[in-house]
Amino acid sequence: MKKIMIFIIIILLVIIVVLSTIIFYQSSNNTDTNNNNTMDFNNSNANNSVNNILDSFGVTNESYNNLSFEEWEKLAKDFWRNNYGQDNIKATCYYDEDGNFVINISDEHEALAEYEVDEHNVASDRFSNTCIDFISGEFIPIDATTGIDGVANNINFVDNECVAIGYVTDLNETQFIDKYFDDPLTYGGLQYFDFRYPDNRTSGYGNKFVIIPKNKDVEITVYDCYLGEDNEMHIDNTLISKINEPFILLDDYIEYVPKMMVQFKYNGFEEMFPITFSGENGNLVLTGYEMEVKDISLY
Repeated sequence: MKKIMIFIIIILLVIIVVLSTIIFYQSSNNTDTNNNNTMDFNNSNANNSVNNILDSFGVTNESYNNLSFEEWEKLAKDFWRNNYGQDNIKATCYYDEDGNFVINISDEHEALAEYEVDEHNVASDRFSNTCIDFISGEFIPIDATTGIDGVANNINFVDNECVAIGYVTDLNETQFIDKYFDDPLTYGGLQYFDFRYPDNRTSGYGNKFVIIPKNKDVEITVYDCYLGEDNEMHIDNTLISKINEPFILLDDYIEYVPKMMVQFKYNGFEEMFPITFSGENGNLVLTGYEMEVKDISLY
């Protein structure tokens, strides 16, 4: 009888241990399930919060300012086709490591432009300093009212002269710097604006002009222009506006028909002259503007 009681007690203890083990594992599983659900819920909330923040700026992984990457890429390719005559290019949209929306333009060989697009859809090329509105398909005038002081101290403006322009070539650039600038670093710090066709920009072909106002009271604006059917020059887009600092202007090679017009305002006086060369001696043509515009080219 005593042995039977001991056996029964052992059986009961075994049953208790088994039941306790089962209860423990069920409790652990329920806790893990709850934790996983909580984590999933928290992750979902976090993702929703991030998406809500991005959406508030018109940004998602595949869009920017309510336009898809595909739409931006088409706008960029259309602009390059219409303005640069290039069809065989690739436009790629992405967000850089700082969260900026970027449109990269490339051909089969290399990158041609890299536009950073701001919240107002202004695309600024990191390579050339040009600004574009891809949606309207137009260049945006660059407001360049800031820059550096103390350049070109060796230019002697006399009488009514208020603007100096110099045509600079690769052969005479060092001599040009030595003559008109305190040091190469000062020249290298000038703002530059590159309006050459991408192929010429890549290969280095084109014209370089240095334009220097007499002082900060001189306001300069640069337009592109064309020869109309009436045989007169007509202004088209505004390329640079309200600049009162020395700057470098790069454009495609021109001969006798100007492609750019420079307007300057000084103490109530306003004038505009084309950038073009003489067919006789290759010098800049400033006929009619000699009193206000100083040619500092090295011929």
